Amino acid sequence: QGVTVTCPATTLAIGASMTCTASGVAVAGQYANLGTVTADFVAPSGNVQVSDSDPSHYIGKLGGVDIEKATNGQDADAAPGPMIALGGAVNWTYVVKNTGDLALTDVLVSDDQGVVVTCPKTTLAPAEEMTCTASGTAVAGQYENIGSVTAKDTELRDHGDSDPSHYYGVDARIDVEKATNGQDADTPTGPMISLGGAVNWTYVVTNTGNVTLNDVAVSDDKLGAISCPKIILAAGESMTCSASGVAVEGEYANIATATGIAPVGTVSDTDPSHYFGVDAKIDVEKATNGEDADTAPGPTIELGGAVTWTYVVTNNSNVTLTSVTVVDDKIGVITCPKTELAAGESMT
Repeated sequence: QGVTVTCPATTLAIGASMTCTASGVAVAGQYANLGTVTADFVAPSGNVQVSDSDPSHYIGKLGGVDIEKATNGQDADAAPGPMIALGGAVNWTYVVKNTGDLALTDVLVSDDQGVVVTCPKTTLAPAEEMTCTASGTAVAGQYENIGSVTAKDTELRDHGDSDPSHYYGVDARIDVEKATNGQDADTPTGPMISLGGAVNWTYVVTNTGNVTLNDVAVSDDKLGAISCPKIILAAGESMTCSASGVAVEGEYANIATATGIAPVGTVSDTDPSHYFGVDAKIDVEKATNGEDADTAPGPTIELGGAVTWTYVVTNNSNVTLTSVTVVDDKIGVITCPKTELAAGESMT
């Protein structure tokens, strides 16, 4: 086998012996090599060569160990690995196998992130395997941990192996901010809009999570489905959706709902908005000496007699009126007890 053999001498007297030596490193499996000796001696007829051979064998025993780590059943050697909701269960398995020809002892499995790994035993016969386990809860974002195994074979040689695994902690969120005529009117009354006036609603939708959202949709409890420019939002991306209408009378509220589908589950958010539909009206009823003399001739009054006019002013709208003044085209400004009238209030 090409092994270099060293001998202490090249001659041997009758009956003498010597020991030659060689060395090497064991290879795996059955090994055989053949040692051969040759020598010359001088005979009456001339030089004669003699020789002899002898075989020898060994079995090269290998020691070795392998570990294969999985996260929630996936052999996630490369990122991102399985998508797991933030706070969700993470289960790691570590399959440890004796890949050598020698029994292994002191088998120990560890994790570089401090995860506590539990194994059923600490010894493995050749070709035997076992499954170790660990568990935790998902944190946000990309996560990696590495499982490692160490062991000794029966020749007290150390062996080891490691294997990484990954998962992505999904923190899926969506936010909608609704405004009415540019005001973030979460609480009443919101902007005051004249009855029949234009109402413009905007819905700013933002993906506030760490994964892309698909099938993003916005609906309004009064208006139904809202038109939006897109249905996919990357993490951190925003879009503005819009709707319009005309103001109705009184306090008005509608609620926006935004939804999206994440790699794990569905997310949603709501936001209200308000406005007040103003139906502003005022009424004045003028009487002359107690008569509602809208048309001539009105009451008959002696020349030089007293004339008393009354002006009953009523706020028949749905909002408070301020700076209320009464003017007579013949008399000028009329004296009134107040300048502000609540909805439905009157004064004379």
